[in-house]
Amino acid sequence: IIAVHGLGDWEETWTDNTTNKMWSRDFVPEQLKNARVMSFDYDSAHALPHSVADINDSVIDIISRLDGERHLESIKKRPIIFVTHSLGDVVVK
Repeated sequence: IIAVHGLGDWEETWTDNTTNKMWSRDFVPEQLKNARVMSFDYDSAHALPHSVADINDSVIDIISRLDGERHLESIKKRPIIFVTHSLGDVVVK
């Protein structure tokens, strides 16, 4: 499971500010014991006011990072689930 935040900070996006609980850390592992959860962080403040090319840089970065994490054939066979918010939708799309 890969969480891609929208505008702002990745931790703030996925954390409830009243309980300080982060869904990817505090809930997903409890519900999906074999899932690996990663959060992809990018500079959304830089990407938004600029061109599509700047967003493409974020896309290339996430693909490169995923390729580095998924180097074993057994890992490459695992499904990827993206959970996105706001501008993260555009990055993943």
